[in-house]
Amino acid sequence: MAVGVLPMKDAGNFDKEKLKAFGYYHLHRVQIEGKVVYAKFSDMKNLTKTHILHVVEYQGKWWNEHIFFRDYLQNDLEAAKEYESLKNKLAMEFPEDEKAYTDGKRMFVDEILSRR
Repeated sequence: MAVGVLPMKDAGNFDKEKLKAFGYYHLHRVQIEGKVVYAKFSDMKNLTKTHILHVVEYQGKWWNEHIFFRDYLQNDLEAAKEYESLKNKLAMEFPEDEKAYTDGKRMFVDEILSRR
């Protein structure tokens, strides 16, 4: 999920305690320029994520990429099925390695983004 803020510094105003009450935790270790990341977990012991919340600058680079990718998959069901299959394959291949899972999706995502 993407949440757009303007300006980006407003991401620091989020009420982290309220977000925790809804099961979302700020991922302090995830350092991506122009993004603040929260996650919801189904299992806190094993840190199994169910939702990722990307807080980005509204209509900035990250926002535009996320929205383009979402819209592309909504309009191209074949690409959406291909992405779903890739994610399932990577989840089975890398159940304990989130970085490898994410890296495995990168080429597919970059190919779609190159169509902008």
